[in-house]
Amino acid sequence: MNETGCHIHFPDCNSAADRRAQQEKSNQVTVSGQPDAVEIACHQIHQLLPVCLGFPVPDAQAATPYRAHWFQTSSDTISLASRHGVQVQFTVQPRNTVPSIQCEVRSSQANIASLVTVVKELREKFCHPVHQLPVETQLDIAPQHHLFMIGRNGNNIRRIMERTGATITFPEQTQNLQRRSLVTVSG
Repeated sequence: MNETGCHIHFPDCNSAADRRAQQEKSNQVTVSGQPDAVEIACHQIHQLLPVCLGFPVPDAQAATPYRAHWFQTSSDTISLASRHGVQVQFTVQPRNTVPSIQCEVRSSQANIASLVTVVKELREKFCHPVHQLPVETQLDIAPQHHLFMIGRNGNNIRRIMERTGATITFPEQTQNLQRRSLVTVSG
């Protein structure tokens, strides 16, 4: 705010009265000020947004909490996370009838290059062959914007998927309010 002279309003998610007054909470941030300053402030806020990329770790051994802890505490994992300023977490995830170990790497938009580097290096270290494993992330996009994102006859999403090779999945609108905004991108 000091640098741009903008007023930035974050919604108060802790107010019980606000939560009771709204069926669906708003996570909209409001920025007001001079046009150029608003653009700079919005860019700076965007750079703070969290990013999480995840991938399954194929493991011939049983996927146990001990095995996930072994991946988590390996010197390679600790060194990569520390050197690149990211958080790395390995957890056991139930997948159909066979549990698997899932790796999630977290950082901010400002640190996206380091996040991608760490994901690539961890996949090379712990996953063979690398090219068969999908990387996945979820984007929180308000349901009212889904049709705009998809585009007429699905043209916007189809173009993005063709250009990137990624798969983009929008949630069913029958899901609960919290999960309805999560769009999954994998590839």
